Amino acid sequence: MTTLTWLHLSDWHQRVGDFDQRIVRDALIADIRVRERIDPALAQVDFIVFSGDLARGGEKAEFKAAQKHLLKPVLKAVGLDPERLFIVPGNHDFPRALLDELPAELRQPPADNLSVQDYLVNENLREVALRPFNTYRGFVSRYTKQDSPDYASVLRLATRDGQTKVALLGLNSAWMCARAFVRGKDGGERSDDERHIVVGEPQIHDVLDNATDADIRIAVLHHPFEWLAKFDRRIVEARLKRECHFILHGHEHDPEVKVEESTGGRDCIIVPAGACFSGRIVKDTLHISAYNWVHLDLTAGKGIVYLREWNERQSKWIAGMHANDGGKFT
Repeated sequence: MTTLTWLHLSDWHQRVGDFDQRIVRDALIADIRVRERIDPALAQVDFIVFSGDLARGGEKAEFKAAQKHLLKPVLKAVGLDPERLFIVPGNHDFPRALLDELPAELRQPPADNLSVQDYLVNENLREVALRPFNTYRGFVSRYTKQDSPDYASVLRLATRDGQTKVALLGLNSAWMCARAFVRGKDGGERSDDERHIVVGEPQIHDVLDNATDADIRIAVLHHPFEWLAKFDRRIVEARLKRECHFILHGHEHDPEVKVEESTGGRDCIIVPAGACFSGRIVKDTLHISAYNWVHLDLTAGKGIVYLREWNERQSKWIAGMHANDGGKFT
């Protein structure tokens, strides 16, 4: 029997010395250790995906703290080396102050596909655009040995029996975040990323071109498609749904799984992680702390997503309450 199992985490927003985060983290590690109580099929984990916002402000100390307090314990709990951890950047994974050092045209939302192509096709200009992610890139590259973790990253794996080739395709959806702003009720400005950010067609072309031989293609990005600028979404969403079997994302702390049929007639499964730390007590029950497991029985052509969520009253992680089948999506 050919199987594939992964753990999907996102939106940790590492804080230094936060006791509430420590409480949720300790319970998370305990829940991961006893995953066979959820389903014995989760015993052997093939890889871990972290879909952005490991840090809170993109600072070196935050990444080091996240490695110590989250990533290392999680890897130990599932028995994997860091090379089996795949990370993409989120909008909290770079210091906002570094945007002031960019050229003027990179400090405002992109106008169209041509302006995006100008910066992503030219390697020198792309390096300039991605400079705010230097600390993130250095941390991930050293820790997981992931190639190009801030742009068009590809990790090739295989199922344990060697029968199925798998490609994880990492996309940076945060490289143009914090360019648009709105004024709040208090008179202050806040970033307005929704429908102003881009992934860029060159980025998805590069990762897909490097994964044509994979039997299963899993795209990973931080933002859901709804957050992309209209001109970018039209291209990026259609092609990823057409050429990928799974799309994993974070950012919106809502773990609802969706099955969508691509223009090619094949289903594409969209699996958001939720946030593995959204606070212990949340005002909006749709934005709870959450994470998930995915298990595929490739021989039978079946799969299950196991949704987990934080329950403050019980001080532990439980099956996702809004899933129809006891925290499972099949």
